[in-house]
Amino acid sequence: MSIIDLDSDTDPYASAPRDPARYDKLAKLGRAEKKLLLDELCIVDPVAWAKARAGFDLDPWQKAFLRAKGNTAVVAGRRVGKTAVVALRAAHHIAVAAELGVPDRTALVIAPSLRQATETTRAARAALAKALPDVEFASDNKLQIELPWGARLIALPGEASTSRGFTASMAIAEESQSLEHADEIFATIAPTLATTGGPLIVVGTPMDYQDVLYPIFEGEAVHDPSWSRFRIPTRWCPRVPRSFLEEQRRLLGEMIYAREFEAQWSAPTSGMFDRDLLTAALLPNDFTFAAPSPAPARVHPTSQGLGAAIAAAVIS
Repeated sequence: MSIIDLDSDTDPYASAPRDPARYDKLAKLGRAEKKLLLDELCIVDPVAWAKARAGFDLDPWQKAFLRAKGNTAVVAGRRVGKTAVVALRAAHHIAVAAELGVPDRTALVIAPSLRQATETTRAARAALAKALPDVEFASDNKLQIELPWGARLIALPGEASTSRGFTASMAIAEESQSLEHADEIFATIAPTLATTGGPLIVVGTPMDYQDVLYPIFEGEAVHDPSWSRFRIPTRWCPRVPRSFLEEQRRLLGEMIYAREFEAQWSAPTSGMFDRDLLTAALLPNDFTFAAPSPAPARVHPTSQGLGAAIAAAVIS
């Protein structure tokens, strides 16, 4: 993936204007041919499905996220549309399962609370209802949607025990920065994907250096090629006014604003001192103290007697 300019004021994922010449052949197709082509495209491309079937007008970064392959990590500022695009990815995953010959697909969504899990399911349900207007769900409740061919979306509150026993073809951790006992939760999520090879998708906003996303973006896994990474500051979202962001910067201060709206780990929420300050104060691993030079032995002439020697010892 090419390097993204995080300092850009606008979304650098935005593509260049279309070249009309590339679409000359498409314009010559008949209506039936165009419909057939669109039907096939919606099966393999979640962006086409989201726009043509579910009626979503996506931001550029959301399109790139939907098309990402394999394990995917997103760290983003507030109000950029994380939940909406996560719900779309899960909805498309199960909607086209039958056409792809894997009708029993299961998408797991793990969120910190029941309320957040319900919100993701609600957004996915709305997309599926619009994309599949003639399909009656086999099961539909706050935390599960099952389609007639057996594909399911299951949302779970964030506890390690809740994800055991499932076989998933996609697993999504929503608002990962707020998951309690995140290490235990991820240890139970990974085996659900073992036999399917499905992607693990982790989405959140920076919290502190214990955040599960931190190693992927700035820690020991920063160079791991198995991850696609997206870092999305709020200023790239066209629906958030600049005046609102400027007001938040004044109210929150630079450190908290950077965390909440710039997707930066710059404001630790625990501990007395900033991590970078502590790191700068540490001595290098190869640092050694120089051995002190031995002090010259004191010589007390015998003529000074015992009293002078005792006085010198007390003074030293």
